[in-house]
Amino acid sequence: RLIQNAASATIYGVDAELAGGIGENLIVGVNVSYLNTEYGDFKDCVDLLGPCTIAGPDGPTLNPDSNINLKGNQLQNAPELTSSMFAEYTMSAPEVAPEI
Repeated sequence: RLIQNAASATIYGVDAELAGGIGENLIVGVNVSYLNTEYGDFKDCVDLLGPCTIAGPDGPTLNPDSNINLKGNQLQNAPELTSSMFAEYTMSAPEVAPEI
């Protein structure tokens, strides 16, 4: 399995940016983001812990040794803190005389 969907998740965060001019043509700044993510109900099978299903009295049933609930864990690929810096320099293009 490469992709799975969690049944639910809670996500909230905040972004902040600070920028200022240095001289007439240069602007520099920083960005900071905080992201809180948490799986709600997300049941998954870990094959390394045994088969996902086992034989039960009424047919196949989930194996309690290999089926886990990831509730409360942070979402994958959702970093809690990120930041970046930037710089922007602007200048006027030289005027070119039109050809006649």
